[in-house]
Amino acid sequence: MGSRTDISLKPGVQGASLSLEALRKDFGHSTAVRSINLELEPGRFLTLLGASGSGKTTTLMMIAGFVEPTSGTIHINGRDVTTLPAHKRDIGMVFQNYALFPHLTVLENVGFALKMRGVDKAETRDRSLEFLRLVGLGDFSTRYPHQLSGGQQQRVALARALVFSPSLVLMDEPLGALDRRLRLQMQEEIKRIQTDLGLTVVYVTHDQEEALTMSDDIAVMEDGRIASYSSPRQTYETPSNRFTANFIGESNFLQGRVAAHEDGATLIEIAGQTCRVAGEPTAPSNASASVFVRPERLRLVTAADGIANAMACRFVSQLYLGESIIYTVELADGQKLKIRRPNRGVGAEIGAGMPLWVGFEPQNARILLS
Repeated sequence: MGSRTDISLKPGVQGASLSLEALRKDFGHSTAVRSINLELEPGRFLTLLGASGSGKTTTLMMIAGFVEPTSGTIHINGRDVTTLPAHKRDIGMVFQNYALFPHLTVLENVGFALKMRGVDKAETRDRSLEFLRLVGLGDFSTRYPHQLSGGQQQRVALARALVFSPSLVLMDEPLGALDRRLRLQMQEEIKRIQTDLGLTVVYVTHDQEEALTMSDDIAVMEDGRIASYSSPRQTYETPSNRFTANFIGESNFLQGRVAAHEDGATLIEIAGQTCRVAGEPTAPSNASASVFVRPERLRLVTAADGIANAMACRFVSQLYLGESIIYTVELADGQKLKIRRPNRGVGAEIGAGMPLWVGFEPQNARILLS
């Protein structure tokens, strides 16, 4: 056997911890990543989510060892790897373009990393077949990449990234080239494998739905910084700032003025109506503030009785989406809101000229001062 065959004898992939300390990357006079600090526990699935140019891919490439940081440190399992070359970091990498060798079979592609690490042929074959079965391609070992669909090629790339039992797996927009059906299927597959094996994954995407579906933690990136770091539910339902609230999903921002604080809530004057919002942010009376509410958390009714924070409004338009309908309404002061209602096929349709009120439960809104 080769001198490093122990890597192929591990029963599973052991997730690593990851620590980034004051990580920064400058390209000439331009700064791509600005002093990022991050702690990731073993076995967690972290998504770096952001628009193009936010710094997410540059951060991933520094973790991988393909880009040298301008300053700061990278620790994997407590070991400083900041200056280590990529091939010595024990990292698996999955790219958007798959990066498969066209002249090698599926089995040879998966086993390439083991071959480079000195694992003998029999062990390489057994281990490669094991991981092909793991990704559902056990019967495709003799095929070549051009004989596979896009989804199948991505599965091969995933098996190749896992076969040598890396301590950390990095994925750079791996599903971007797939159609929606295949993308959803691969999301489920990647999450299943990550959970079953206890992998630590750092995943880069600009797709909000993908991040919410797959992640344990989401780092929303803006202009080379982490704007927020929290669970998918917290990121969506209780964002820490306006940028995150606006970037993730659809949002309404009701402009108002702080009237008072009482009983653990804040009273906000919006369009001539006093609305109650749960929580007491540090905002003085008469200060301007935005009340953040998701479209699906707003209620649109034809009678104000029994609805919290009811505000009179008028119908503007509707967008029929099949499973739901998005209504746009206008408040007395001209502010426009979007309300998403599930299409249950019951009740009268809402239209122009009808008396309407829009409202929300105090716990379903959040005051954002920035």
